[in-house]
Amino acid sequence: MLNAPFLAAAASATAETQPTYLFVWEQLEGPGLAIIVILVLFSTCAWGVMAFKALQLRRARKYNRYFDQEFRSQSRVLAMFERRISAEGCPLFNVYHEGCIALEERLRDKEGNRHRYVSLKSVEHIKGLIESAVARESVALESGIILLAIAVSGAPFMGLLGTVWGVMEVFSAAAQEGNASLTTVAP
Repeated sequence: MLNAPFLAAAASATAETQPTYLFVWEQLEGPGLAIIVILVLFSTCAWGVMAFKALQLRRARKYNRYFDQEFRSQSRVLAMFERRISAEGCPLFNVYHEGCIALEERLRDKEGNRHRYVSLKSVEHIKGLIESAVARESVALESGIILLAIAVSGAPFMGLLGTVWGVMEVFSAAAQEGNASLTTVAP
């Protein structure tokens, strides 16, 4: 809680002796300090997730663009797969590769002979595998968003709690001082 020595020190503090934010930081007590630390953690978490997501999405977009250009330049759908091209970190390539593996398995019979066509049932199976690969890539790109949502939605409430706590300290100090003048409530 704020007390009379704090108020007297605040009234005598000048801009030449110490910046206001340093003076206030030194006067913080448990709950106020905890609120500020939590807000800093929320902010750090939010900025960290946003920076990581920005880099991750930019890299994925770049790799997807390269993959798309290469894929469209191929004469056959399986041409890249047959050349054993690898593009780690590219979401489109990962989906394509899973689909190609499934298609390759369906095109070969038990003796290892390759057929030219697959059955409708096999196409549906491959489609399901591709859809699950798309879902996995989406989850990978969306990871961390929960932390961002928690930080962004929780920080305003912590800020409000800090404001209420500060107002309560000011009123308590004014009550202890028995004076509600401007020098009592405003450092």
